[in-house]
Amino acid sequence: MEKNITGIVLSGGQSSRMGKDKALMKVGTKSIIEIMIDKLKPFCNEILISADEIDKYSQFRFKVVRDKFKNSGPLAGIYSSLLESNTEKNFIISCDLPLVSQNIIENLTTTESTKEIILPVTGEKYHQLCGVYSKSVLENAESILSAEDEKGRSKEKEKRGKGEGEKGGMKRNTSVKRLLEISQVEFVDVTSISGENEFLNMNTVEDFELIRELLL
Repeated sequence: MEKNITGIVLSGGQSSRMGKDKALMKVGTKSIIEIMIDKLKPFCNEILISADEIDKYSQFRFKVVRDKFKNSGPLAGIYSSLLESNTEKNFIISCDLPLVSQNIIENLTTTESTKEIILPVTGEKYHQLCGVYSKSVLENAESILSAEDEKGRSKEKEKRGKGEGEKGGMKRNTSVKRLLEISQVEFVDVTSISGENEFLNMNTVEDFELIRELLL
């Protein structure tokens, strides 16, 4: 199979509900991020890891991309990784979704579409952090991030002027949903080929325990 697609694993979340870096938590002998990378390898000619702490992830020997916009959520990781990608098509997946199967990945990466983004749908729910993103969305992503970054800087400056100081930077309103609203999106119904827990989001220790049971 000809591969002309970059795999991007988003690992830059704060993991606040988990209490530790969820991408590095282990199932058996492999970390979650290694499990994700192994799933992507058959379909991608290059793999990038989106994460701010380069030292933590350099052990996996793939290029680690830091966010160019801080405190801006997954969209910043998507934007920064697409900038570094050498291919037009990119399969992006969050490390929060370790149960997504290679069957789903193959289905999405082989879907023929002229749309900028291809996302899976199960039931009536779409999954925005698991899909094919074209580099053509970079302009839209940058416009969202730049506008919110400027607003965020103004608010932080105002707070400092009032003597409130900074507390780790303010969260920007830079949701991926906003990118979808101004981009061309192909929604692919994968309900018939997805498992019951395929898109289970790993946020808590309880989620991880269930995912570990299902993966082992």
